[in-house]
Amino acid sequence: MDKNMQTMSGVLLKLCAFFIFITSPVLMAQSDNEESQDLPEEDVYTLSPFEISTAETSGYLATSTLAGSRINTDLKNIAASISIVTEDLIEDIGAVDLNDILVYMANTESTQNFTSAGERGTADNNADNPQAQNRVRGLGSADLTRDYFRSIGESVGIDAYNIERVTINRGPNSILYGLGNPSGVVNYRTKGAYIGNNAYEVSARYGSHDDVRGSFDINYQVVEDKLAVRLLGMASDRGFKQQPSHFRDNRISTAVIYKPFEGATFKLSYELVSQNQNHPNTITPIDHVTEYIRQGRPEWNAATDDYSARPDYLSSVQAERTVAVHDYDGNADYYFMGDAGNQRFTTVNQQNHDAVDIFTWIGFSDNKVADFHSLNMNPNGREMEYDGLLLTYDQKITDDLYANVGYYTEKLDDLNYYFTRGFEIRVDNNTHLPDGRVNPHHGETYIPQWSLDNRNVIDETNDMLRGTITYELDFETKFADSWLKWIGRHNFTALAESQETERDSKAFNEIRENHAFYLDASNRADHETWQSTRLLYLGGTADTPVRHAPKFPELGPKGVPHSYYNPDTGVWETDTYDAQWALKRHDIVGEKIESTGFIWQSYFWDGRIVGTAGWRKDKNTARQGTYNSIGDDGMVIDGNDTTEADPIEGDTSTLGIVVHPLSWLSVHYNESENFTPAASDVNMLGESVGPPSGMGEDYGFSLSLMDGKFNARVNWYKVEQVNSRLPWGASMFLAQWELLVIDEQMFPTLSAMAGVPYERQTPLSVGDGRIVTTADVVSEGMEIEIAYNPTENLRIMANIAQQDAVRSGIAKSVTRFLEKAMPYWQSHPMWDTEEYSHNVWGVEGNVLDWFNAYPAGRTLTYNADEGASNPQLREWRTNVIANYTFTDGRLSGWNFGGAVRYQSEAAIGFPTINNEEGLIVGLDLENAYTDDATLDLDLWVGMQRMIMDDKIKMNVQLNVRNVTRSEGFQAINANSDGTPSGFRIEFGPTWTLQSTFSW
Repeated sequence: MDKNMQTMSGVLLKLCAFFIFITSPVLMAQSDNEESQDLPEEDVYTLSPFEISTAETSGYLATSTLAGSRINTDLKNIAASISIVTEDLIEDIGAVDLNDILVYMANTESTQNFTSAGERGTADNNADNPQAQNRVRGLGSADLTRDYFRSIGESVGIDAYNIERVTINRGPNSILYGLGNPSGVVNYRTKGAYIGNNAYEVSARYGSHDDVRGSFDINYQVVEDKLAVRLLGMASDRGFKQQPSHFRDNRISTAVIYKPFEGATFKLSYELVSQNQNHPNTITPIDHVTEYIRQGRPEWNAATDDYSARPDYLSSVQAERTVAVHDYDGNADYYFMGDAGNQRFTTVNQQNHDAVDIFTWIGFSDNKVADFHSLNMNPNGREMEYDGLLLTYDQKITDDLYANVGYYTEKLDDLNYYFTRGFEIRVDNNTHLPDGRVNPHHGETYIPQWSLDNRNVIDETNDMLRGTITYELDFETKFADSWLKWIGRHNFTALAESQETERDSKAFNEIRENHAFYLDASNRADHETWQSTRLLYLGGTADTPVRHAPKFPELGPKGVPHSYYNPDTGVWETDTYDAQWALKRHDIVGEKIESTGFIWQSYFWDGRIVGTAGWRKDKNTARQGTYNSIGDDGMVIDGNDTTEADPIEGDTSTLGIVVHPLSWLSVHYNESENFTPAASDVNMLGESVGPPSGMGEDYGFSLSLMDGKFNARVNWYKVEQVNSRLPWGASMFLAQWELLVIDEQMFPTLSAMAGVPYERQTPLSVGDGRIVTTADVVSEGMEIEIAYNPTENLRIMANIAQQDAVRSGIAKSVTRFLEKAMPYWQSHPMWDTEEYSHNVWGVEGNVLDWFNAYPAGRTLTYNADEGASNPQLREWRTNVIANYTFTDGRLSGWNFGGAVRYQSEAAIGFPTINNEEGLIVGLDLENAYTDDATLDLDLWVGMQRMIMDDKIKMNVQLNVRNVTRSEGFQAINANSDGTPSGFRIEFGPTWTLQSTFSW
């Protein structure tokens, strides 16, 4: 099958090229003859089936798409669940990126109505990578494609300056991609050059909190009716109330269209993007200040107090690491070792006072300690450079046969600095430093940061080559007077595609550069004694508010005074700390995907019955190289060799049918499947894990009334996802770290002490990046979409959506591991010995103490989630958008519009179900803890005028979003006793004013 598929792919690609280039001279000759006959211009340049005309949209209603069959097809004949966002809608709502769009669509979520915060609601994914935090049908983020080529630019995101339309395909669709997320595909069509006239446009926008944006768009016809060039550019600095923060986004793109002769179209588009980001936090930090007050504001002398006799609520700031103190501007001030034997620099930890079964540290829910609406508590930074080039060539071979060849290449360079691991605010309770000096910051609030995985450098490339041929066999037209017309009209499309991606990822720790004699040199790159914990003091106390937002810290400082305990002299001494970036891990991941697909689209009974059948075969060959082994100097030994895994391949299919029993009524049914290649993924037992795969089913009906002015579609769906990868949370901590710490580090040492053999329970090492945990998810629901254009002046769009996504089979490999390992560990003679003490992540004790501190609670957590809905899932959503433009009278040229967005309450936590012994056996899913339903209102008003002697068209529009919202905090997670634990920061109304001039 492999050889057959490779042969077929090669044949199709070569066949496309053969028809395009070999027939070109003949077609040129035909073109010359036809031009001498003075044929009408519209007959010369007919759109190919691989193109969509912008003239096929009216207001918020688009009538055709490539998403259903890869060729231009009326939406009414597509059974899959597809929504199209037109340029008019994008302009009306003032959308800039995908987050602005998805908030208004059916069963899609973005950062504006969904907080991606991990399984327990404490990771601020929205701030760290906002462009990628969307969710479709409650499952996960959609695949992003650019002009239907799969893109690696998800983190860079899309921008309206270069978008003609956005197509949202919900659910699996193997016609588009057999390899992909079952949640769906979001495709954006870029603005291309066009032949016909020259056009110029400039635009400027200003908004709340100094939101600034400018763009230009120039289309120039170089050769009449043959060659045009388009140049677009955009520069913006997004406005945030929380300061200091920024998102500077600069983009420039160019497009070329060339029609050398009839039926031939060459297109080129190129985009270059440069971004510099420091997004503010969207959730509040963990609150350790309240615990400090509850415990009576305890004081600790790190130079004299005995750490072994500390109260339970105290722990070391970060094990044995150096503590790095930075001033309010982020500059390195002084460093010191955080311990000397039983003398430790400590901190107060939030406690589970009520013995809650499933407990997560609680975040701030007010502004008493810090004004979270004005201060950015997230000093993480990111810089990205992206460029993408797309070349396509369409050729009409005969009236019934067309071919297309496309090549797409992308490159993404991503540099990010990540500090806030464990996003929290604490109070410095230490009266003295370990060396005996008085602590100048005693009583102040601070944010701790690690030097672990601080710097990440990622270089990623993507190259795609695709050939497509489509042929129309029309019996209805050719045999209109014969019984053969009942055979119908058929489109046959075949494609061959090859995609190669490579991701080179390096993670660095910021550690000490010079080798101090008191540090272990065996593992300089990753050992805790070489890392540091930064303390970014905020200038506030438990009673006074924060005065300074945590600044981006000085990186790689040199010459910082450092206090350390000299074990040879038994006294504290001072040396100089010089920092460096040490490679912790280098991963090279590459894959090649070879695909072949066939689509058959049939029209019977004068188009009353339309069927679509698609089949494709995808083969994924992955290679990987991981470098994290330590050399003699204690540093990682780097390299660039990779190992190729066994190929993963699979067949996927799509089947859809649409029936139009009446001119105004249609019914549809669609089923499709896909899978995501994961050739190198393993579970914590070292076994290969099957690829995530999905099967989707859609069915419903559509109405087209009032001469096509009113269109409605009602769709029910079910998507089943198998082997869905779980995000970082309880099960992943267990699988990649905590259980492996016990298996790899603790028990071999314990067994050597006891003189007994130890059998490893897994061959894998702590932190192996290949380890994944999985669950199965079933999403079911309904979508109603309405587009209504009653007059040329009024356009209305509405949708009502219902969804429920439930997880099952959570982390089965972790359960198997525990069933195997726990009896063996508990029977070990040193399971609870006091002769052994292990200190990891601030918890010190024997193996039983450490198990109870970390894995025991996480085990209860992931098991209890069985059968629960995905986090923050809102069952019902409704959006209504309307815009009216006056064309007569005193208000001629003015437009007024608005949008109403409703979301029902979401489950943010569940009570536990306990057995007679008090052990947790599940969650009470029928009595969920919920947040509040929300109702938001957006308004806009615009004006259009001709100025400069009617030579320039001016558009001015004011948009106000979230008119009815006020500042506050929205609970996104709750502990099992119902206490809210995680909080989203909510803001009041924001506005933008945009002026556009075109001529």
